[in-house]
Amino acid sequence: MCGIAGILRLDGANADSAVLAAMSAAMVHRGPDDDGLYQDGPLGLAFRRLAILDLSPSGHQPMRSACGKHVIVFNGEIYNHMALRAQLEAGGAAPPGGWRSGSDTETLLAACAAWGAERTCRATNGMFAFAWWDSAAQRLTLARDRFGKKPLFLARGLPGAVAFASELRALGVATGAAGMPRTVDRSRLGAFLCYRFVPGQETLLAGIVPLPPGTLIELTEQDATTAQPRRYHDYDFAPARIPTRDTVTTVEAPLSDEAESVQQLHSLLEDAVRLRLLSDVPFGAFLSGGLDSSLVVALMARLHDAPIKTYSVGFDTGFSEAHHAARVARHLGTDHHELTIGAAELVRAIPAALWARETPISEPSDVPIYLLSRLAREKVTVVLSGEGADEVFAGYPKYTALAAANLPAARAALALTGVRPLLGAVARAAPPGLRRVQTMLEAFAQPERFEHHAAWFGAFAAAERRALLAPALLAESEAAVHTAARAALARCEADATGFPSPVEEALYLDTRLWLPANLLLRGDRMTMAHSLELRCPFLDWRVVEFGSRRLPRWMKLRGGEGKRILKLVAEGPAGLPPEIVRRPKWGFKVPVSAWFRDPLLGRALRAVLLSEQALARGWYQHAPLRRLVEDHAEGRADNGRRLWILFQLELWHRMFVEGTLSATDELPV
Repeated sequence: MCGIAGILRLDGANADSAVLAAMSAAMVHRGPDDDGLYQDGPLGLAFRRLAILDLSPSGHQPMRSACGKHVIVFNGEIYNHMALRAQLEAGGAAPPGGWRSGSDTETLLAACAAWGAERTCRATNGMFAFAWWDSAAQRLTLARDRFGKKPLFLARGLPGAVAFASELRALGVATGAAGMPRTVDRSRLGAFLCYRFVPGQETLLAGIVPLPPGTLIELTEQDATTAQPRRYHDYDFAPARIPTRDTVTTVEAPLSDEAESVQQLHSLLEDAVRLRLLSDVPFGAFLSGGLDSSLVVALMARLHDAPIKTYSVGFDTGFSEAHHAARVARHLGTDHHELTIGAAELVRAIPAALWARETPISEPSDVPIYLLSRLAREKVTVVLSGEGADEVFAGYPKYTALAAANLPAARAALALTGVRPLLGAVARAAPPGLRRVQTMLEAFAQPERFEHHAAWFGAFAAAERRALLAPALLAESEAAVHTAARAALARCEADATGFPSPVEEALYLDTRLWLPANLLLRGDRMTMAHSLELRCPFLDWRVVEFGSRRLPRWMKLRGGEGKRILKLVAEGPAGLPPEIVRRPKWGFKVPVSAWFRDPLLGRALRAVLLSEQALARGWYQHAPLRRLVEDHAEGRADNGRRLWILFQLELWHRMFVEGTLSATDELPV
């Protein structure tokens, strides 16, 4: 796990080594163990290393091939790199003088040189973002893993250059050196307020875009400003049909025997965990006490002799899963560590967590994860988590609701005039304690397809954006709110006949948009802020392929029960007791609504969101904004999620655009 950056000059000049060194220094937290620079005329590469595999200096990057024609910088882990070495050797493509190290970087470099980037990406099982320079062809290839576990951002509007980096702060060095000020892309603000993240963009900064997950791009001096990413991997959630697009394997027919499916999935998950225990440094796991993390830790415990170090976080209000995590830890005999925080600790940590995330903190749970990562790093360098299981195996309550709403009677009812506005009115009148019911009603109240998708995880629906945003900002941003979602489904539907139901459509969108731009970005930033590597067994591509293409929906979602097959794996071969497996889904909840009514965080909210500085920005109509704050403070409505988003957006703007807030500052109260 590392940080990479680079510059490709397009004007005949040489890459600036001082700028490269500064880009590297901006990411020291991603790699405190080693660093390196490489320059070849117009191309410059920078690297920071967090040593996980092969701790010797032989894993130093940028790494050059023995022939000197190929150079690579690589962030991530290739779990099957020894198998790839065997394939290279069998094909006569091993390095002429033999392997110089035991690092996966050398394997990746040899594979790129022998097979090209696309075949290499398809052959890998891991998480990665890499930059491969072919000096003979004067071609730079950038690639990102299938699901976007590792970040990679590009700035293609620099005068006479293209820059890339693992983090926005490193790109900020390059754009700043080019005299380009940081500005907000106002066209992305509507999408952020709608979804609570920026689908397909992953940042609000103008002129910076991510390399999309599952793609690569080839850049030369001649075409670097016009070249487009090429997708090497996509996935499906419609096992009843065979996709026509290229896949990494021949798609097999859907499974029909549940017992056989349980055994196959258990074997895949066990192997995914086994591969992610590959480490030359201490490892542990985040344990929430929910099904996903408990299953991961149970598999770890079976594969490792010593007690697994586990980490959980709770809240001093009692609004917490920590006692469930402790029960799982006792059952599995782990070396368990628990962090308890309150409103004061959360408020103090917000600036540092925001600095680490580089985007507005869309999930209040990001802050506890930031603090928990700091605790875990005291004893381990790698942690495993249960991220990705909900999106692949239909774990969120939304999927159950979508399945029920797709029944003929429900579809007919929703088509009646006046039903959707009535659902919206009921949602607004629902008591705060029925948050999930309120969310469901708000989602089904949306008449537009993409507004419906956004409402399950989002903040401001279309009508709410129209009421809140200033007319000028609304005009600039509203047309682009659902651009990424429309593009994702348009591509998918062009390849086949569409999804069999709204459930598969939602699973696809959540995996393509919600995961990389929100949860995986959060996971990378909150852990790497403390030089901690996060690994996600449920996002092993073989597990995702199995869950999305081989399993019929009834094995994942049946009778109102989500993640059915995971529960069978957990209770059966994994050996977890029913009281752990079958308890209701809780989710990683932070009591932010209550804390906004607490004097400390409540004062901070007003001091930030209703300040002259914020109001003068001209983004909002003042009366609706004040009403959101007052209605929540007086208990007339639960606006906690909406207020958190606005609060974070203002703090982010001060920190990353204006530069008036730093990671070490206290919030104004």
